[in-house]
Amino acid sequence: MSQLALLGGKKTKTKPFPLWPQFDDAERNALTEVLESRVWWRTPGTKTLEFEKAFAHFHGVRNGIAVTNGTAALEVTVAALGINAGDEVIVPDFTFVATASAVLFANALPVL
Repeated sequence: MSQLALLGGKKTKTKPFPLWPQFDDAERNALTEVLESRVWWRTPGTKTLEFEKAFAHFHGVRNGIAVTNGTAALEVTVAALGINAGDEVIVPDFTFVATASAVLFANALPVL
């Protein structure tokens, strides 16, 4: 049996992880366009709607909704599923806090 790299054995990963985030010129140009437009919110802008339509099309569904972050996405999902006050929702015990807090936000009970 070979020795762990930590203890002097051969490393199995020889290249560093790529830098993050990854982006190209098209994404840089799109971001620059939005920044220079000074329209950084949804109402008067068009980019969010364009993204939602493209995202829905990519997934073969009628609708898509963009939200600010994963926590908001979980809260929207809980609402869309019709989870209400007093409902019990099974959540994993090893996860980001938003998994349970989205359930609590609906006055439901997260169950580990």
